[in-house]
Amino acid sequence: MSRRAAIVLGAVLVLAAGIALAVAMAGPRDPIARAEAAEKRGDWSRMVDQAELRLSQEPEDPRALLLKGRGLAHLGQLLPAARAYAATGGDRMTPADLRLTSDLLSKADRPALAWLALEAANRIDPKDGDTRRALTALHGKVGSQGAVAHVTDLLSAVPTGPALAQLVVELATLTQSDASTDPTLDRVLLRGREKLRSLDTSAAVRRLVARVLLEFGRPDRSRDVLRSLLSARPDAEASWILSRALLQLGDESGADAALVEARGFAAGRRTDHDPAVYTGAKSCRSCHSEIYDEQQNSRHAATISHGADMARVKIPEGLLADPADPRVSHVFTREGDTVRLATTVGDQTYRAILDYAMGSGHRGVTMVGKDDSGDYRELRISEYSEKGTIWDVTSGFSPHPGDPREYLGKGLSPSGFRDCLHCHTTRYRGPENRGPEAADRGIGCERCHGPGGNHGKAVETGFAELAIGRPKGATGPQRMKICAECHASDGTFPPTDPQFIRFQSSTLPNSRCFTESQGKLDCVTCHDPHKKMEASPVYYEKKCLSCHTATTQAATETFRHVACPVNPRSDCLKCHMPTIPEVVTHTSFTDHHIRVHREESAR
Repeated sequence: MSRRAAIVLGAVLVLAAGIALAVAMAGPRDPIARAEAAEKRGDWSRMVDQAELRLSQEPEDPRALLLKGRGLAHLGQLLPAARAYAATGGDRMTPADLRLTSDLLSKADRPALAWLALEAANRIDPKDGDTRRALTALHGKVGSQGAVAHVTDLLSAVPTGPALAQLVVELATLTQSDASTDPTLDRVLLRGREKLRSLDTSAAVRRLVARVLLEFGRPDRSRDVLRSLLSARPDAEASWILSRALLQLGDESGADAALVEARGFAAGRRTDHDPAVYTGAKSCRSCHSEIYDEQQNSRHAATISHGADMARVKIPEGLLADPADPRVSHVFTREGDTVRLATTVGDQTYRAILDYAMGSGHRGVTMVGKDDSGDYRELRISEYSEKGTIWDVTSGFSPHPGDPREYLGKGLSPSGFRDCLHCHTTRYRGPENRGPEAADRGIGCERCHGPGGNHGKAVETGFAELAIGRPKGATGPQRMKICAECHASDGTFPPTDPQFIRFQSSTLPNSRCFTESQGKLDCVTCHDPHKKMEASPVYYEKKCLSCHTATTQAATETFRHVACPVNPRSDCLKCHMPTIPEVVTHTSFTDHHIRVHREESAR
């Protein structure tokens, strides 16, 4: 070989070696592989950059989303990390990912979600020692804090680890805190344990989150969640929710197309609430003036007083001796819209500022106030008005409580306070969530029909569905379920307890009239929820006699119209639905378990 040839060959070999070295230093060409290599080196910024490069080519790549979320979590960026994790669908997150998320949530002072992230990790791999140690450490920090315990108790009802992981990261992107006043978190918690138990997949969680986003007027974010979900597979419910998101965004043709893809998802769901913003009862007046006026004069529309309304709330005059304990006295005072209570027990005085008055005043009013520590208390003294104004100990309170502060009132947990407002308002609302429905003085139209934000748009655009709950066209059991939200026992009182009579939606189903009616008998058979309740026995007897008369006596296989053998023309209620006195202190209730009351018949 000549010298020149040797030099050329050497140069070629050096060049080849340089190229090989450059290629080796550059690493793999695939962004995912480069991101994974960066992860092994702990180079989190490069890991995120390479994941984002892949996502610029394929926006839905689940591996790239997972790597991006993990890298951002290592960099301490909670919100973007949670968004990336959420977009993966939740079932790809590992216990290590959830521990990272938990640590960020804990640093952001969101202990309930931090706890739930670890709970999800533990369900995914119960043998993971790192997760168990993290749970022990976090428990030592938060213990059994009231608000934390309430949130974790409810959300732990989500049955699977991946679904719970999905819910945690979704909530991390939506909520600002773990406080019970966070409106977004409240909307999830108010679904209740039964609904949360049905969230058995990541897809089910994402559908719920999409609904919540629409309830807070964030259709663009809801649309993105749903489109990501629908990119994987067809989903009738997701398409139905998407039709509402596009309706809110003004995309009429897109909303129509999504509704077609929903394949009649809402058929038969007449009582379901549309995922929409609340507009307040006054917004219904322009189209439904007669019903609106009647409803606003009903007891439902006056079930709570708050704010300026407290100036009109009745209070005892002067010093009120405690009805059960002569050592205790109460003094109510009014200063403009503010009502104060001072309760003296021996030489100690406890104080509260009254915040809410619960009840229409037909049977009575119980007040809720904040004590000097800022905690809500259900006050010990209530007004009973069925027999004139009587001030007495609130029903269910101990005459002589062990804690002297309970002479002022019984402490309310976050869930207890929520339950009070939930059954006396159009919808529960925290101090930071004051929408148009806050103007409703009690139960307004949207409590039973659902929020009206989509309904107005549907009517304006000629959308194929009215986008509002329509209980009138629902089945009897569906309507009963609406009433049962407030008029049913929560299990506190067993059927053997005399106070069980208070819960009409729990007692009526025990009646033979109800069980044999094939769904034809329900609450609205006798009660128009839009009107003030009728008090005349004759009115209700006509309802009974519309079926139970000699002239209509008939029989089918499952439902018999039988005339009363004792008195087929009148006095039905005295024997079959008597008024029971003192079910609650100074208060009577009608027994809705329709049957023969032998003692009343004997009289």
